[in-house]
Amino acid sequence: ELVQLLTVENRINGAILLGPDGLETLSVKAVILASGGMGNLYLHSLNTADISGSTHVIALKAGARLINLEFNQFIPGFLSPAYKTVFREGSLRYCTGLLGPDGHDILRQLLPNQDACGECLLLREPHGPFTTADASKYFDIALMKSALKNIESRGGAMDQSIGCIIRYSPDILNDSRGYVRDYISWLLMEHGIHIERDPISIAPFFHAANGGIQVGHDCSTSVKGLYACGEAAGGIHGADRLGGMASGSCLVFGTLAAESASSYASEISHIS
Repeated sequence: ELVQLLTVENRINGAILLGPDGLETLSVKAVILASGGMGNLYLHSLNTADISGSTHVIALKAGARLINLEFNQFIPGFLSPAYKTVFREGSLRYCTGLLGPDGHDILRQLLPNQDACGECLLLREPHGPFTTADASKYFDIALMKSALKNIESRGGAMDQSIGCIIRYSPDILNDSRGYVRDYISWLLMEHGIHIERDPISIAPFFHAANGGIQVGHDCSTSVKGLYACGEAAGGIHGADRLGGMASGSCLVFGTLAAESASSYASEISHIS
């Protein structure tokens, strides 16, 4: 595990790692940080437990800059009956209600008019991350408002079990689309969930960090010899990353970081 980056005159000169036998110091010319975002800082996250933003702090202490840390994306996830199950947005055309703890339909309360519900749900189907670009935003805003209201009603205490209940029409069982049909079958076989009748509680889950360690087009930071790529890097996306771009950005900027770091390391001499 990376503990600290060592620099001389604003250039990378080494790194301190924590391993099974204790601390170890490496003498290096260049470092690429590809450690992911900061999802585990949030109550609900689809990231693994080690994605906590610690590398961002290490880069900052070494002299790098951070950018757009407030630009994070959330997607719906299951609170119950199977916690941390990814929600399938393609099911939303069959949604008959998004109910808050008081039993009221929080989505319909938020829409500009009642006729907009069907449009909102259909627009929300094709993408995972929340976007403000169209009327699908009301679905995610309803989820977030409900989550914040639940926290406020408990005096700031966070109850992991409180979310919104989503209800479905039985017509969903007749959907011929493979990814919806497989999803329904998987929920039943893996978790014993009947999607058309069982109460499913969902809430906003942290999905992706659009901000991070500020990089240039070659993935370099403000510290010579320090590079970042993937979700650790910031400035690649704006506030509203397009869904499906994560893999492409990792491959493209991972390649750029590798080429840039290799080229830099081959051209300089090491400082002892």
